[in-house]
Amino acid sequence: SVVERVAFLRRLQLLLSERAGLLAEIINKEQGSPAALARKLHVDVPMAVLAGTIDALSTYEFQSQIGNSIIFREPVGVIAAITPWNLPLHQIVTKVIPALAAGATVVLKPASLTPLVAYELARAIDEAGLMPGAFNLVPVVGQLLVKL
Repeated sequence: SVVERVAFLRRLQLLLSERAGLLAEIINKEQGSPAALARKLHVDVPMAVLAGTIDALSTYEFQSQIGNSIIFREPVGVIAAITPWNLPLHQIVTKVIPALAAGATVVLKPASLTPLVAYELARAIDEAGLMPGAFNLVPVVGQLLVKL
């Protein structure tokens, strides 16, 4: 339900806020972004996206009526998210969080150059209590992905 998804996202937001320093350190070491920039750009901006998604989900109408017709808005399938190395957490958050907010299942393949922040996000998602199988992390290198 929407209420459950909002509650999950709020728990995730709290967990990620607690780990903001760790996330910035991972990005600093893995991607090479300067420490101050890693925090302000690579962590704080995705956290703002998460907050905005929670706000939007809290008021979004998944069901509405026009005349005698009822419109249902629901996910139509599994989301495959393949992200680049340059803004690893931001790119992941902008793909994964709205999909989870909508109730979709997500398969994430992070950039092979910057997978560690995705592992940390996956830990937080698990700790926040998302239903098993709703978020799946597939950290494979490009050539192996082509074979899959």
